[in-house]
Amino acid sequence: MKASFLIVATLTAATVFAQGPGGRGFAHRNNTTGTHTPPTPAQLAANQLTVIARYLGLNSSQTSALTGDTALVTEVETEQSALQNNATTLKTAYSTLATDIASGNTGDESKQQSTIEATNAADLQARVTLAGQVLAALPGLGITATSSQQAGVAQLLVRGGGRGGPFR
Repeated sequence: MKASFLIVATLTAATVFAQGPGGRGFAHRNNTTGTHTPPTPAQLAANQLTVIARYLGLNSSQTSALTGDTALVTEVETEQSALQNNATTLKTAYSTLATDIASGNTGDESKQQSTIEATNAADLQARVTLAGQVLAALPGLGITATSSQQAGVAQLLVRGGGRGGPFR
């Protein structure tokens, strides 16, 4: 019993201390104030296009064409900006919903649920639209993708790379 407690405690401590001072993902810590600065839509767009280039196995000139297409970069930045705004809306709605439930204020639950559903739908729509835009842009950049590669890119974009994945 004591041995398992020590093992669990050791693993927990190792996990906690294994996290770097900047936290997860792109979050950057401001060492003077201790606050985290989220990535900008431009940083997220650059990362997203780089992941797509790697997924497709593009050479350096094709990667440059993809990441240097200003119209496409603007579209990705617009999507990332919308997703960041929606994340703020979702955070507020979930927090308000939790407060309403905890305080017994059940009258506003449906309002928060509607906000959450609408915002999730807007996220999905932004991702689907961007997937179509990226796939439509590839041939104009001299990039040929197989149907399975196109499906993979669409899945990466629509799923957002998954929670904690390359895009979020």
